[in-house]
Amino acid sequence: MALFEFELSPVERIAPWEKPPAQHLSWFALTDGAFHMPVGSDVLFRYSPAILAHWHVDEASRDATYQVAAFARDALGSAAAGAAPLPRFFEDIICDAALLRRLRRLSMEVLQASRQHKERDYVAVVG
Repeated sequence: MALFEFELSPVERIAPWEKPPAQHLSWFALTDGAFHMPVGSDVLFRYSPAILAHWHVDEASRDATYQVAAFARDALGSAAAGAAPLPRFFEDIICDAALLRRLRRLSMEVLQASRQHKERDYVAVVG
């Protein structure tokens, strides 16, 4: 299954950028289109029937529209960071259950001590 699905706008319907005589169509402008992202049983970047009815537009306008190249760059850039392997340091911590329990206990102790200090500081200032 594709990460996202899209349909490019027909070239005839893409308005040139700028005003005459500087009008032009770059490759980026030509990536104008509609896109959505299937995620399980949901679809992201798709307007609900209620909002389409509110806007008085038909079902054909249900997908988000923009330059698909920009959406692809952002979506694929995010996916790459999420799929990157963890640094070895974090891998070692996660694989050591005893160390993880110790870190969790220590962080709870620090949190509790911090709360006690805040309460004492509040009493000292207000009380």
